[in-house]
Amino acid sequence: VADFTAGLAPDALYPSYRGGAANRGHVPRTGTGAKLWETPIGGLIWMSAVVDREGNLYTGHADGEFVSLSPEGEVRWRIHDEQMLYMDSTGALGRDGYLYLASTDVDPRGHQNQGRIWKVDPATGDIQWTFWGRHFEDPETNPEAHLSSFFEGNVSLGEENGRVTVY
Repeated sequence: VADFTAGLAPDALYPSYRGGAANRGHVPRTGTGAKLWETPIGGLIWMSAVVDREGNLYTGHADGEFVSLSPEGEVRWRIHDEQMLYMDSTGALGRDGYLYLASTDVDPRGHQNQGRIWKVDPATGDIQWTFWGRHFEDPETNPEAHLSSFFEGNVSLGEENGRVTVY
């Protein structure tokens, strides 16, 4: 597991899916378990949230947005893009200080056949870059096209040659 934990933020409370690369889902218990706050952010939430060392939470929802909430439940920032359909892949906080996210998107003709990996500054929500997945067959010319390049899996991070690698 060491290769797959190398890219995660070592000081984040919950840096990736199920709390880390081992997928154990273990979180140290703190507090009383009572609800602290509730903040509606949009559509259905399928992805697990990740939480940084300050307690800021990062998630996305089915109405096509990524959202960051403060430890008090206040919206810090939102990322919305017209091509985003939904998010169901849990992101990851990298040891390089950035947040990595995945979305399922539509192409300009409205086909749900693309996805993006996003590198985001978690403090501001500024997008550093996106990587588009592309399908191999055109649904306009081939009704049997296999549209499988959208991202439905959780982001994992490693480190190679001193750089964070996204899996």
